[in-house]
Amino acid sequence: MKRVIIWLILLMLLLLVISLVYRKSADVTYDLILKIENREFEIADITAFESIEITTNRSDTYTAYSLREILSAKEIQPNKFSRIIFHSADGGSLAVDISELDNLYLVQEIQAGEKSLRLIIPTDDFSQRWLKYLIAIEFIYA
Repeated sequence: MKRVIIWLILLMLLLLVISLVYRKSADVTYDLILKIENREFEIADITAFESIEITTNRSDTYTAYSLREILSAKEIQPNKFSRIIFHSADGGSLAVDISELDNLYLVQEIQAGEKSLRLIIPTDDFSQRWLKYLIAIEFIYA
């Protein structure tokens, strides 16, 4: 009986250590990088831009940042591009035609102390093209 109790205590301590290690690695905050040809623009704080309230087709409401407004603030002219490729920290990516620029929004999420960005396309009925943990946006010339 004593051995079982000792093993349970050791197992609980091991789980505690693993959870602390995982929590420290989850506190990473990713900056957003805009990639245009051989230039990169870093956006460390998206809240510096003007936010708006958007409503999705599913009636979800978010405080979001328009990608068009971010480009305008950075003096980047989107009419030169044909596609936009979004990259996430988990290896996912999504290519979108430039004609959808007015329908692309970024939302800052904070979960368990971790800040991350999410791409939201409000007209997607099932959020099939939304992307979590956004770290880079690449602009492709026509």
